Amino acid sequence: MWDRFHLSVSGVFTLIVIVLLLSNAPVALAQKHPEYITQLSNETLYTDTNAIKQAIKEARTLEDDYLDSAINKLRVALKSSFRLKYNKGIFACLTDMGVIFHIHNQNAKSIDVLKQALPYCDTSKQGRTWLLNTYLAIGYRYEFIDMKDSAGNYYYKALDAIEHYHIDNVNALTKTYFQIIFFWLNMAEDTEKPLYTDKYINTAVAYLNKAEQQVLSDNKIALCRITLSKGNIHYMKRELKDARVYYRRFLQLAALPEAKDLSSFITQTYAQLSRTYLDEQIVDSALYYAQKAVQHFKENGAKDTALLIGALYYQGEAYIQQKKYARAISVITPALTIAKTQPLSRQYHGHHLLSMAYQAMGNYKAAWEHQKAYSNVIDSLSQERNLRSISQMEIKYEVAERDKELARRELTINSRDNKIKTQRLWLYVTIAVAISILLIHILLFRQIIHKQRIAALRMQQEKEMALLQAMIEGEEKERLRIANELHDGIGGLLGTIYMQLGAAIKAHHLQNDAAFTEVLQMQENAYEELRKVAHNFMPDILQQEGLEVATRVFCNRVRNTDAIDINYEVVGDIPRFRPSLELASYRIIQELTHNILKHANASEALIQLAYIGNCLSVTVEDNGIGIQGTPGGNKTGMGIHTIQDRIKKMGGRFDLVSSKNNGTSINLHFVITEADLILSKN
Repeated sequence: MWDRFHLSVSGVFTLIVIVLLLSNAPVALAQKHPEYITQLSNETLYTDTNAIKQAIKEARTLEDDYLDSAINKLRVALKSSFRLKYNKGIFACLTDMGVIFHIHNQNAKSIDVLKQALPYCDTSKQGRTWLLNTYLAIGYRYEFIDMKDSAGNYYYKALDAIEHYHIDNVNALTKTYFQIIFFWLNMAEDTEKPLYTDKYINTAVAYLNKAEQQVLSDNKIALCRITLSKGNIHYMKRELKDARVYYRRFLQLAALPEAKDLSSFITQTYAQLSRTYLDEQIVDSALYYAQKAVQHFKENGAKDTALLIGALYYQGEAYIQQKKYARAISVITPALTIAKTQPLSRQYHGHHLLSMAYQAMGNYKAAWEHQKAYSNVIDSLSQERNLRSISQMEIKYEVAERDKELARRELTINSRDNKIKTQRLWLYVTIAVAISILLIHILLFRQIIHKQRIAALRMQQEKEMALLQAMIEGEEKERLRIANELHDGIGGLLGTIYMQLGAAIKAHHLQNDAAFTEVLQMQENAYEELRKVAHNFMPDILQQEGLEVATRVFCNRVRNTDAIDINYEVVGDIPRFRPSLELASYRIIQELTHNILKHANASEALIQLAYIGNCLSVTVEDNGIGIQGTPGGNKTGMGIHTIQDRIKKMGGRFDLVSSKNNGTSINLHFVITEADLILSKN
């Protein structure tokens, strides 16, 4: 049955213990719960949820034939659930009671317990689906007892729940639209005014379109419901052939295993097919489908006897059209007996058909009795509808007044909420502004600290550069002083000795004396060596021509000694730099070259000067044994460390690559600023 709510066999439920009253749910009728449990003071209650679930399952096996036993078992389970605060058990007990009361045509009680179940639907995804199904079940029971306004109210509560909770379960959506389509089609069938009939059918079509938008091709149940709805809409439009096409298509889809829960709709569809043929007086087909409907109802153990009543009425009507009146009476009479246990709307068609059959058979007394009963039912329905209309008008008035009061309260609440929201907004804005100001101050403070650190580092570097500059200048001044003393002092003395010694040799005619000649040559060599030393201390060519020319002259001198084959390369135009930079670079080249001569055991060397962009590069390479302490050795000399330290203080970069027996390559890099330049080479 399509309004059935089941606890799963494994007892899997996800209702939260805290009961949340939904905004569009009816107020919980908590005061009515004792009506179902006050009689249980002497009963033994269940002490755990598994026992409650088992009791609910047992109650379902009794629901068809043992109403009291089933209800009593559910009452015990309900009271136990209250004792344990087991909300999903409460919900299951109440909804199962609603189903059982409906099966036994006690729809007022069914509606009552279903309403009491509403507050136990939580706001979880499953709980929202339960809420939706409960609304639909209540609406269906109201429709069953011909209270169309109340039925419509709960159907539209279901629609509100879909929108409010954003329910996206396709089966739940199509089931809701499907039930509302049936509701509007029944409204159209009950009215005699074409204007309203068209309006109701159009409303049903609108919801059919909504349902179709939700359906995927592999959702067989949803496709079945939509197909059946299309058939019913065509029937209401009196497009009987089109209706039969969709009814047969539905029966094909419903035969699939996935659609086994639609058994009651199969019975209904067989009956509707019979109805279409009766309307066109195609009697054999009408009788065939009416009999199929009755057969399917009995074979599948259906419980909605309204379906059986309709199918038997159609079967009897077909017999009447075949003039088989006795057979008609034999099927209509038991149908009317069942209908007398249900609302009056199920009875009048049976009395009308029996009146026709008895009249055709000449039994005018029985025909008159059923015609009279038919008229009484029609009058009762009319009076009942009038009373219900007045009652519903009163209810609508009360609801309208209550809605006005609720609207006034809601306006007050909204005003208060808006004020609170405004206050919160200003609070959030104030907090945001305060946080922003704090962050700005933190960032500014960090920036100031960073700048101070950079300034301190720059100042330290400038101090080191100044100290290095002073040290270099001091060293060079000392070198210049020593060079001058060597050149002017010792050099002059050696020159005087040379001249006097030469004069003495001539005076004593010792030119051919090998010993005196050798002494004179040694003295001349000493003088030349002294001049070289003095020149190395302070090369004049560096001051006059710059780093490039001085380095070339230095390389030529080394090459002329035949100590090593040294190559000199220049990349780019080397400008003149400030004297301290040129002198420091020249001294480093000298020291690295002397290291090669003393330690590298190399046969070839390369010295390269390159000036590209704003970078001066000095490269010194050899093919010697490598420097110890690099990947080819175990430690570097103090000279290399001194050079590294000096270059670092000058703001340059020192790169050394060396491996055992594969030589050494040293690269110096200096970033040149405008302050480092004096003039271009040209």
